[in-house]
Amino acid sequence: MEIKSRWEPGPGIRVVNAEFRGGRWIVKAEASGEAMCPSCRHQAMHRHSCYTRRVQDLPVQGMIVELHLSMTRWRCSNQLCDRQTFADQADQAVKPHARQTGRVAELARLIGYAVGGRPAERLMRRLGMPQGDDRILRNLKRHAAAPNYPLRVVGIDDWSWLKGSRYGTIIVDLERQEVVDVLHDRSAKTTAAWLAKHPTIEIVSRDRCGLYARGAGQGAAQARQVADRFHLIQNLRQAIEQQLSRDHRPTQRMQGKAAPQAAQETPGADEVLQHQQMVRQGRRGVWLDRFDQVKALQRAGRNLNIIIEQTGLNWRTVAKWLEVDSLPERRPRDPKSTNPVKFEGYLAQRWNAGIRTGRRLLTEVRQRGYTGSRSHLHRLLSQWRGAGRAVLAQKSTVDATVPVRHRLTGLTGAANAGRESLAAANRPPRRPACAPTGGKLNIPRAAVFRTEALVLNAPWSVSPRAVRCAQGARPRT
Repeated sequence: MEIKSRWEPGPGIRVVNAEFRGGRWIVKAEASGEAMCPSCRHQAMHRHSCYTRRVQDLPVQGMIVELHLSMTRWRCSNQLCDRQTFADQADQAVKPHARQTGRVAELARLIGYAVGGRPAERLMRRLGMPQGDDRILRNLKRHAAAPNYPLRVVGIDDWSWLKGSRYGTIIVDLERQEVVDVLHDRSAKTTAAWLAKHPTIEIVSRDRCGLYARGAGQGAAQARQVADRFHLIQNLRQAIEQQLSRDHRPTQRMQGKAAPQAAQETPGADEVLQHQQMVRQGRRGVWLDRFDQVKALQRAGRNLNIIIEQTGLNWRTVAKWLEVDSLPERRPRDPKSTNPVKFEGYLAQRWNAGIRTGRRLLTEVRQRGYTGSRSHLHRLLSQWRGAGRAVLAQKSTVDATVPVRHRLTGLTGAANAGRESLAAANRPPRRPACAPTGGKLNIPRAAVFRTEALVLNAPWSVSPRAVRCAQGARPRT
């Protein structure tokens, strides 16, 4: 066929031939530039060897085009030059070691930036330029411009490479609302190393993950750590849902009945204990309704697949419920090293010995393996201050290495029995969570204000009243 100049992918390349073979166009070309050494700019006269580069070019009428570019390697005749050999220069059309021309790479970057990796892979294959999603993303990241401005406020959160298996870290510039970097794993060491390279950071917004707390403390000790708005609102929503789920059928129970008078709240630890018990009863009531629904479908003769489809529950949960007659109790989990309850025995001994300063107890318990935050430890100590010395005296007998924590009270052993007896003596009558009072929902203040105390090291954003309301409450992690 007739060779035209529009087949040429760029300057310095001359098309020799083009043929259609194997369902694609094979374009043979050769470098036509001057043989000039890129180091000393001395023109070479002696040829060293030849080789062929196979690169991808723009399609022709939807057909794949493969460019076979013949390259020549030359010997530099300058004795003072450090470079002995060099190849033909065609950087304007094809970059060194590239498997595609510059115009294909630019088009792949634009499509990958617009739609993402896998959608771009499907679209590029349909356009006649097949490329993998990994290749598109590498090309996109290679040409991503690094920020040339100092970072001041950053947000750190995790994201999943493979949900439930492998996670990474994403860092966002909150002032400019753009992603700064993506780290390959979720660890305090990697986060600290990245933050240490940016000493201009003043504020680090994060979730309540202890890994990021340690990473920010090690890599950006000068920065303030605050809780991001998303997790604050999420914790507030969960707290309100727990309160409302305590009485999950308020309209049926309150219909035709007068609203009961609000019981006088017991201050201190008893109010927190009662609140936690009612939350647990509400959650169990919701699961009990689902259990009754599953058993009703079982009695109606429905099989496992139909029950899963109608209830939306996990198949393991449904299969376990079909084999029992009553809703099983949930087993409490052993506390982790981020939970101060794991070291409750040692803390109780030091507390009864007169050491009641939070900073000092935090230093001692960290030497024993505690990896949680200072605010988490302070919440446990605030419960002890409200419980009284008689209850705390029994905590010192608990072995600090194998603590067993009660799910509701947070106490262990005989201390839990003493706490329950104290709460039973002063417990007010149980009242519905959604008692109408003047057309408004009567939600306990501790459930609403406790999430405001999650802002770490930022006293300007938490009112003293919110802190006092949250001292006795244990925020949901």
